[in-house]
Amino acid sequence: MITYEQARLTALTHIKPYETQRKREFPEDSLVIEHSSEFENGWFFYFNSRLFLETRQVAYRSLGLGPVLIGKKSGEVFQAGSGGNEDYWIAKFNEEYRK
Repeated sequence: MITYEQARLTALTHIKPYETQRKREFPEDSLVIEHSSEFENGWFFYFNSRLFLETRQVAYRSLGLGPVLIGKKSGEVFQAGSGGNEDYWIAKFNEEYRK
């Protein structure tokens, strides 16, 4: 079992390529965890643009990036899409990692 802090660091590592891509357009920006939530087998980590969170200017909003799910068992990483709700993505996560 991993801790929340280990899961948080795993999610931040997973999101780095998206952040690198974002910095091409907004060099002063970064992606940050906007919020997280726990479910039975892991955690959801929701990311957004730091500049959007600070300014609320729509131009800085990070669009199309769904939450990252990190499994409690061994840090499994699952990139969710921007559509669907948490129940949908939990079901998809469980399908993938309960094999």
